[in-house]
Amino acid sequence: MNVNIKIFLSCGVGISLVLLGTYFFQVEKLTETSYWLELGKAKIEKASQVNLDLEQKAANSLALEKVEQKIKDYNFIKASAIKYLSITNSHLAQEKR
Repeated sequence: MNVNIKIFLSCGVGISLVLLGTYFFQVEKLTETSYWLELGKAKIEKASQVNLDLEQKAANSLALEKVEQKIKDYNFIKASAIKYLSITNSHLAQEKR
């Protein structure tokens, strides 16, 4: 009976050590996978932000090109100076009676 208990305890300790070793290797692998997922997620978010910025710049440049084309179509010229008109309290136009 004494021998059976020693064998039983030895097998129990051996199995426990194998399971514990397997557990540590699985935790290490899980940690590594989690790290790579977070790294990939950060890269995807950065690429998405860059893509959004590029889309906005493209939309703005297209709108600006349309405005510039309209300016050329209407033959507008660049103003060299701006003169402001002063408006007094009197009416600019009066009702005709």
